[in-house]
Amino acid sequence: MFDCGAVPDELIESALFGHVRGAFTGAVTDRRGAFEEADGGTLFLDEIDQLSTAVQPALLRALDKQSVRPVGGAAYARASVRVVAATNRNLRAEIAAKQFREDLYYRVAVVRMMVPPLRDRPEDIPLLVEHFVHQFRPDRPLTVGKADLERLQRHPFPGNARELRNVIERACALSRGTALVIDDALEERPAGGAADALGLDLPFKEAKAKVVDSFERGYIDALLKRHEGNLSAAARAADIDRKHLRELLRKHGLRESSE
Repeated sequence: MFDCGAVPDELIESALFGHVRGAFTGAVTDRRGAFEEADGGTLFLDEIDQLSTAVQPALLRALDKQSVRPVGGAAYARASVRVVAATNRNLRAEIAAKQFREDLYYRVAVVRMMVPPLRDRPEDIPLLVEHFVHQFRPDRPLTVGKADLERLQRHPFPGNARELRNVIERACALSRGTALVIDDALEERPAGGAADALGLDLPFKEAKAKVVDSFERGYIDALLKRHEGNLSAAARAADIDRKHLRELLRKHGLRESSE
């Protein structure tokens, strides 16, 4: 797994494609990148939308050629890799905003699969809890009570599986007996509170995305109502491209009215 959002822009090409000795300050030896390491297998690119537009052409070339050229190198190295990519953003909207290359989108979006938010699939929570408990307490597994599982299944989890993982990690650290205690780990704040709105229990990037998504949905919904569903008029008033507005409608599940 390669997290595209966790590597600084100046290092991401080296991390993906490797580098040769002397390619830059600190490159004291040759190093293989994620693509060469995954040769013959599968490479999972998480948060692919976080790749800068400067790096995206190099990724496209690697996918097309099934080979990579290390930073500072002159020759290509074989890297026959099956790529699975994930994002929590609408890449069509990112294309309209010129933040993601359209040709790269069509190269990676061969088979697309939408994963519903965790709040819409509470039946997955018991299996995820079992997995995380085993991950954080492999030496001494903890039992999980039925009432606690039901509490977890009722929780909205705006941070999805990562938030659940964080809750279980915290609960494993705080639990002293043989049972998982989630009372101090699960932060159940009143709906509409400032902390809930800001998502302070989430990493900055996820909290920011949550706030932006909420703003986008409210703004677009109000915009269309003001213009009685007229997409062209709404786009002109908001000073955005009509195609981008349609992408935002689809992203937030808002219905497009006929004009």
